[in-house]
Amino acid sequence: MATFLFRFGFQGTPIWGSDSEDSTCIWIEAESIEEALAWGVEVATAFVAHWWPDLPPWRECSFAHGIEDKAEVLRWATENAVPKVKCGEYPRTWDSMRPSH
Repeated sequence: MATFLFRFGFQGTPIWGSDSEDSTCIWIEAESIEEALAWGVEVATAFVAHWWPDLPPWRECSFAHGIEDKAEVLRWATENAVPKVKCGEYPRTWDSMRPSH
């Protein structure tokens, strides 16, 4: 099992009334990059539904997302309290991924 950093954008497409996009990330333990990416989409969808239940679903908003491979981002995520889940699990609390605004 490998660990992948899934990073996803949220809050800021024209549907939401803004052109800028915030992002957050989560470590996902999975058998493959494809499995981590698929589970990351589920986590992102639930994250946005939790914080913004009255807005369109994350999947309908065309936010950027993917498995991060930039060394400086991976280092930052390692040095900070980025939550980690196994494929099929959600974070214990969404507060660990709380938006900054």
